[in-house]
Amino acid sequence: MPAGLVLRGVTDGAMTFTPVVMIGALFFLSSAAVLIKGAVNMKQD
Repeated sequence: MPAGLVLRGVTDGAMTFTPVVMIGALFFLSSAAVLIKGAVNMKQD
């Protein structure tokens, strides 16, 4: 995600790198979901 945002800044906000930002955001959100699921499972034990 940060790499995509830097690339957009360097290219004056060109939308060419939007998929890079979206892929980074998707991985960020999925990692947060995995951490939350693990925390919930640890609390149940």
